[in-house]
Amino acid sequence: MTKIVNSTAGAEVRANVESVASSAFLIRLYYLASYASIGVFLPFISPWLVAQGISGFGLSAVTCSRPIAGIVAPLIFGWLADRFRWRGSLLRFAGVMSLLPFVALTLFHFMGIAVGFSGVFVAVAAFSFFRIPMMTIADVAAMEKNQSFGGLRLWGSLGFICAALPVGLWISDWRSVVFPLAISVSLLAAVLVSWRLPARAAPANVVSSSKFRELLTRRDLRFMFGIWALWAVSHVAYDLCFSLRLRDLGAKPIDVSVAWSMGTLAEVALMAISGTLLPRASHATWTFVGLLGTALRWLLMAKAQSLTLLLILQPLHAISFALLWMTWLDFVKQNTPAHFLGRAQAALSTVVSVGSAVGILLWGPLYASRGAAFVFDAAAAIAAAAVVLSLVPLRNSLALRSATNA
Repeated sequence: MTKIVNSTAGAEVRANVESVASSAFLIRLYYLASYASIGVFLPFISPWLVAQGISGFGLSAVTCSRPIAGIVAPLIFGWLADRFRWRGSLLRFAGVMSLLPFVALTLFHFMGIAVGFSGVFVAVAAFSFFRIPMMTIADVAAMEKNQSFGGLRLWGSLGFICAALPVGLWISDWRSVVFPLAISVSLLAAVLVSWRLPARAAPANVVSSSKFRELLTRRDLRFMFGIWALWAVSHVAYDLCFSLRLRDLGAKPIDVSVAWSMGTLAEVALMAISGTLLPRASHATWTFVGLLGTALRWLLMAKAQSLTLLLILQPLHAISFALLWMTWLDFVKQNTPAHFLGRAQAALSTVVSVGSAVGILLWGPLYASRGAAFVFDAAAAIAAAAVVLSLVPLRNSLALRSATNA
């Protein structure tokens, strides 16, 4: 009888391990497919819009729909994710709804129908509203796994590279249909993978929303909100103007792909070691280091006047984005009860989206009137302000460590 019981227990353990491994594999595959769409969108959206005759404030208005959608969508989907423990079902719905706008843009292009500013604005806004929850819900599902989050999330960065490089080769001119078509294909792949993910997470106790509001009033979290917002204002200058700066210096589409891919490769490398790197210092320390690196990166990019120098600077993306994003996601995970994880991740995404919206509305007109060098100088100044703000939690962290060691 004991042997039978032990055999049954062993089979259950093996089945559970296999289920976890299968789920982790699917999350990696989902990251790979879903971030491929961002590997097309971020490098090519600005040159594509300018080629459509949309520049200046129009460029800001269209691209700003993405962070504005990010202010509302994560809160709605984060609440649904926590309240009903939905995971795969939300990813499927969001994936289909983000796919449809770019399918429409692709079909209109083949039919020779000009959509104009209004059509492009609606399509990008709809894509953005549903694309952002695809990232936040996937991050929540990944953080719930008993594995290194960086080891899972880096597959999204690999998907970015796998899309950016071939699309740069396929685009013959900046107006090419390859842009909306490639986004449609990658989103379709993400939707297909999402159908294999579990619809719900494991049951959890439902806790009053007032408890979550109490969590948001913590002084350290309020400081982090300010830091996240300032960082986003500065970092969105890269998303909006980096490809335009490359283009202004004579870069071809493949050059843009290579430049973005070099930065993303550095991002992958840091995410791969984030599980062992982050515990070596406090969240406040890594935040200070990352923001200092961010300010330095934008300052150097403002002064660089050649494609070669801009390429040399690209590995700094590991510091200005990957280090900070991994640090802040770990901060959210370590400081949030499991039943609030979806909403806490949504709060991070919302604050970043607010900062990004402000930045896009600022950088688009500034690029049109003053050029990319001025934009990155200003972004460096804003990142420097975030560095100063980060000194408060850094001082508190050092004081706490000193008291602990005493």
